[in-house]
Amino acid sequence: MDRKRQLEQLRLRRTSERLRRREADLSLGFMAKQFKAEVERPWKKVEAATDVWMALLPSSIAERTRLQGLDRGVLRVGVSDSATLYELDRLLRGGVQRELQRRVKGGVVSIRKIRLSLDPLASRHDDEPEMGA
Repeated sequence: MDRKRQLEQLRLRRTSERLRRREADLSLGFMAKQFKAEVERPWKKVEAATDVWMALLPSSIAERTRLQGLDRGVLRVGVSDSATLYELDRLLRGGVQRELQRRVKGGVVSIRKIRLSLDPLASRHDDEPEMGA
């Protein structure tokens, strides 16, 4: 009978230990470091250049552009159409690029090159619905 009682206590102890175990962490906390590296830091870099970009360009051109990213000193800019891309290229070559580099330099980032590409989303305003929505 003593053996039977010991087995019962052992079973109870094991059951209570299982019940006391912590629940699995189902949060996304493990992604915080990855999010910071892949999203937060790159957008902080672009944010540093956004105000200067908007100040240097005429509003008619600035509203048809979108700063897509900044990596290793290369600022990627999407432009809504080829005519605007041509105008922007002329402005950048005419001294706006040097002025942008001068104003942004010394902050969080430095810009050594600007890469332009066509981007149909560049002219879409926030209050306009997306296609297919």
